[in-house]
Amino acid sequence: RDWPASDPAYRALHQALPAPMRTSTPPTADESRSFKRYGSWQRRNQKFAFPESELRNTFVTNEDGTMGRFKTPQRIHSAIGAGQTKRDYSQIRVPVLAFLELPRLETGPSGYQPRNEAERAAIRAFDSATAAYVERWIDNLKRGVPTARIVDLPNAGHYLFFTRKAEVLEALREFVASL
Repeated sequence: RDWPASDPAYRALHQALPAPMRTSTPPTADESRSFKRYGSWQRRNQKFAFPESELRNTFVTNEDGTMGRFKTPQRIHSAIGAGQTKRDYSQIRVPVLAFLELPRLETGPSGYQPRNEAERAAIRAFDSATAAYVERWIDNLKRGVPTARIVDLPNAGHYLFFTRKAEVLEALREFVASL
Protein backbone atom coordinates (compact mmCIF):
# COMPACT_ATOMS: atom_id res chain seq x y z
CA ARG A 1 0.00 0.00 0.00
CA ASP A 2 1.08 3.54 -0.64
CA TRP A 3 0.57 4.78 2.92
CA PRO A 4 2.05 2.93 5.90
CA ALA A 5 -0.90 3.62 8.21
CA SER A 6 -2.41 0.36 6.91
CA ASP A 7 0.60 -1.55 8.27
CA PRO A 8 -0.03 -2.88 11.80
CA ALA A 9 3.68 -2.52 12.67
CA TYR A 10 3.63 1.16 11.65
CA ARG A 11 0.43 1.75 13.63
CA ALA A 12 2.14 0.17 16.65
CA LEU A 13 5.07 2.58 16.28
CA HIS A 14 2.60 5.47 16.17
CA GLN A 15 0.85 4.21 19.31
CA ALA A 16 4.23 3.98 21.08
CA LEU A 17 4.80 7.72 20.63
CA PRO A 18 4.29 9.88 23.70
CA ALA A 19 0.57 10.74 23.90
CA PRO A 20 1.02 14.49 23.28
CA MET A 21 2.72 13.73 19.95
CA ARG A 22 0.03 11.44 18.53
CA THR A 23 -3.13 13.25 19.42
CA SER A 24 -4.48 16.71 19.18
CA THR A 25 -7.36 18.02 21.19
CA PRO A 26 -10.53 17.39 19.18
CA PRO A 27 -12.76 20.40 18.64
CA THR A 28 -15.38 20.94 21.31
CA ALA A 29 -19.06 20.88 20.37
CA ASP A 30 -19.02 24.69 20.49
CA GLU A 31 -15.94 24.85 18.22
CA SER A 32 -17.57 22.39 15.82
CA ARG A 33 -20.70 24.51 15.44
CA SER A 34 -19.00 27.78 14.52
CA PHE A 35 -16.96 28.37 11.37
CA LYS A 36 -14.84 31.01 13.13
CA ARG A 37 -14.29 28.90 16.25
CA TYR A 38 -13.42 25.85 14.16
CA GLY A 39 -10.81 27.98 12.37
CA SER A 40 -9.38 29.00 15.76
CA TRP A 41 -9.24 25.33 16.78
CA GLN A 42 -7.34 24.52 13.55
CA ARG A 43 -4.78 27.28 14.22
CA ARG A 44 -4.13 25.95 17.74
CA ASN A 45 -3.94 22.28 16.76
CA GLN A 46 -2.72 22.25 13.19
CA LYS A 47 -0.77 25.55 13.02
CA PHE A 48 -2.94 26.83 10.13
CA ALA A 49 -6.62 27.31 9.37
CA PHE A 50 -8.57 26.87 6.20
CA PRO A 51 -10.11 30.09 4.94
CA GLU A 52 -13.70 30.34 6.15
CA SER A 53 -14.88 30.11 2.54
CA GLU A 54 -13.19 26.69 2.28
CA LEU A 55 -14.88 25.52 5.48
CA ARG A 56 -18.22 26.69 4.09
CA ASN A 57 -17.56 24.62 0.95
CA THR A 58 -16.64 21.59 3.06
CA PHE A 59 -19.43 21.70 5.67
CA VAL A 60 -23.16 22.25 5.40
CA THR A 61 -24.34 25.59 6.79
CA ASN A 62 -27.32 24.96 9.05
CA GLU A 63 -30.41 27.17 8.88
CA ASP A 64 -29.27 29.05 12.01
CA GLY A 65 -25.87 29.79 10.41
CA THR A 66 -23.93 27.22 12.41
CA MET A 67 -21.55 24.69 10.90
CA GLY A 68 -23.13 21.32 10.13
CA ARG A 69 -21.97 17.96 8.86
CA PHE A 70 -19.41 17.27 6.12
CA LYS A 71 -20.91 17.74 2.67
CA THR A 72 -18.99 14.78 1.25
CA PRO A 73 -20.70 11.48 2.14
CA GLN A 74 -18.63 9.03 4.22
CA ARG A 75 -18.83 6.47 1.39
CA ILE A 76 -16.64 8.79 -0.70
CA HIS A 77 -13.98 9.06 2.04
CA SER A 78 -14.10 5.26 2.42
CA ALA A 79 -13.66 4.72 -1.32
CA ILE A 80 -10.63 7.02 -1.36
CA GLY A 81 -9.10 5.11 1.54
CA ALA A 82 -9.81 1.77 -0.13
CA GLY A 83 -7.99 2.95 -3.23
CA GLN A 84 -4.72 3.61 -1.45
CA THR A 85 -2.72 0.90 -3.13
CA LYS A 86 0.80 1.07 -4.44
CA ARG A 87 0.71 3.32 -7.48
CA ASP A 88 2.03 2.53 -10.93
CA TYR A 89 3.43 5.88 -11.95
CA SER A 90 4.86 4.55 -15.23
CA GLN A 91 1.68 5.55 -17.09
CA ILE A 92 2.24 9.25 -16.38
CA ARG A 93 3.29 11.04 -19.58
CA VAL A 94 3.40 14.65 -18.39
CA PRO A 95 5.92 16.65 -16.35
CA VAL A 96 5.55 15.98 -12.63
CA LEU A 97 6.14 18.24 -9.66
CA ALA A 98 5.66 16.40 -6.38
CA PHE A 99 5.76 17.94 -2.93
CA LEU A 100 7.08 15.79 -0.14
CA GLU A 101 6.32 16.52 3.48
CA LEU A 102 8.38 14.23 5.66
CA PRO A 103 7.53 14.73 9.31
CA ARG A 104 10.62 14.56 11.45
CA LEU A 105 9.29 14.36 14.98
CA GLU A 106 12.71 14.24 16.62
CA THR A 107 13.75 17.61 15.18
CA GLY A 108 10.36 18.97 14.18
CA PRO A 109 8.39 21.93 15.46
CA SER A 110 6.09 19.98 17.80
CA GLY A 111 7.62 21.60 20.88
CA TYR A 112 7.38 18.32 22.78
CA GLN A 113 10.45 17.48 24.85
CA PRO A 114 10.87 13.73 25.45
CA ARG A 115 10.93 12.91 29.16
CA ASN A 116 13.20 9.88 28.94
CA GLU A 117 15.19 7.61 26.65
CA ALA A 118 12.19 5.35 25.98
CA GLU A 119 10.26 8.31 24.53
CA ARG A 120 13.29 9.41 22.49
CA ALA A 121 13.65 5.86 21.14
CA ALA A 122 9.95 5.70 20.22
CA ILE A 123 10.24 8.99 18.34
CA ARG A 124 13.39 7.85 16.49
CA ALA A 125 11.74 4.53 15.55
CA PHE A 126 8.66 6.30 14.17
CA ASP A 127 10.81 8.81 12.25
CA SER A 128 12.89 5.96 10.81
CA ALA A 129 9.83 3.99 9.68
CA THR A 130 8.28 7.11 8.13
CA ALA A 131 11.54 7.91 6.32
CA ALA A 132 11.69 4.34 4.96
CA TYR A 133 8.14 4.67 3.64
CA VAL A 134 8.95 8.01 1.99
CA GLU A 135 12.09 6.58 0.38
CA ARG A 136 10.03 3.72 -1.08
CA TRP A 137 7.50 6.26 -2.42
CA ILE A 138 10.28 8.38 -3.97
CA ASP A 139 11.89 5.29 -5.55
CA ASN A 140 8.52 4.18 -6.94
CA LEU A 141 7.83 7.64 -8.39
CA LYS A 142 11.33 7.98 -9.85
CA ARG A 143 11.11 4.52 -11.47
CA GLY A 144 7.81 5.48 -13.11
CA VAL A 145 8.65 9.11 -13.91
CA PRO A 146 12.44 9.54 -13.96
CA THR A 147 12.12 13.27 -14.72
CA ALA A 148 9.82 14.00 -11.78
CA ARG A 149 10.88 16.94 -9.67
CA ILE A 150 10.42 16.34 -5.95
CA VAL A 151 10.42 19.23 -3.49
CA ASP A 152 10.97 18.30 0.16
CA LEU A 153 9.33 20.57 2.72
CA PRO A 154 10.12 18.88 6.06
CA ASN A 155 7.58 19.30 8.85
CA ALA A 156 5.27 21.35 6.63
CA GLY A 157 2.23 19.32 7.60
CA HIS A 158 -0.39 17.83 5.30
CA TYR A 159 -1.59 21.24 4.14
CA LEU A 160 1.84 22.50 3.11
CA PHE A 161 0.32 25.01 0.70
CA PHE A 162 -0.90 26.86 3.81
CA THR A 163 2.04 26.29 6.15
CA ARG A 164 4.84 26.87 3.60
CA LYS A 165 3.04 29.03 1.05
CA ALA A 166 6.09 31.00 -0.16
CA GLU A 167 8.16 27.86 -0.79
CA VAL A 168 5.28 26.12 -2.58
CA LEU A 169 4.70 29.14 -4.83
CA GLU A 170 8.41 29.43 -5.60
CA ALA A 171 8.62 25.75 -6.58
CA LEU A 172 5.49 26.05 -8.73
CA ARG A 173 6.87 29.11 -10.52
CA GLU A 174 10.22 27.38 -11.18
CA PHE A 175 8.44 24.25 -12.41
CA VAL A 176 6.18 26.16 -14.80
CA ALA A 177 9.14 28.19 -16.07
CA SER A 178 11.02 24.96 -16.83
CA LEU A 179 8.26 23.59 -19.09
